[in-house]
Amino acid sequence: IPLPIWPGCRVFVVDCSMRTMSHIADIIGSKGSMVGVIDRNSPSQPTQAERQRFFARYPNTFVATADVHTATLEDYERMLSLPEPSKRLFLLALHPRCGANSAVRRLLEADEPQHIFRRIFKFLECGDVANMKCLVFCHWPSGTTMDTTRDVLLRHIDIFQRWRVPPHLAEQEAAAASSANAAAAAANKEILEERTEEVEEADDNTEAAPAAPGGTVASSGEDTNAAADNNVQNNLSRW
Repeated sequence: IPLPIWPGCRVFVVDCSMRTMSHIADIIGSKGSMVGVIDRNSPSQPTQAERQRFFARYPNTFVATADVHTATLEDYERMLSLPEPSKRLFLLALHPRCGANSAVRRLLEADEPQHIFRRIFKFLECGDVANMKCLVFCHWPSGTTMDTTRDVLLRHIDIFQRWRVPPHLAEQEAAAASSANAAAAAANKEILEERTEEVEEADDNTEAAPAAPGGTVASSGEDTNAAADNNVQNNLSRW
């Protein structure tokens, strides 16, 4: 089956063997990048020597181990990147008062501290995840149902979609969605109130309408019964 992988492609691999990841790394070449996650419960865990040989041959790859069944965006951020709270703490350590006793402030004594900071964050962050163009999913252990495998796959797709959205944009989208929901709820409430008022007005009009005279109704009923009796008698007389 041809896979949508080409030279220079960025690929995220879930629970594939080291041999499969080697084939993928050969395809994407030195201009591509690959991030692989091996399930912690997989029986075929690569040894440390195998990992070292793999990284030596493919320096543009990164392989980690995690529980793919329960993995979340926060888990992958801690494993592959630097979470936002950690970045804030790092910057807080540079504050003259809050970070007065922090060893991080010694970096400010360098000739180009900004260059050092960029090197540190580049090493700690795996920014390729947000730019991944292909997902290779190999997780299907023995005895696993199709529904379980589908849920794990959909969870990873959701993680990648959320990872591509910057945090401030995600907050804006959440606020916009909340405002839209509130507006829709208000509109539905207004429509419900209008319909309730219409029903109440209709009930009031029905109660206020003058009742038909009793004699007329009775006469109408009597005429109907009399006409029915005449029809019965006429039919009997024919027989």
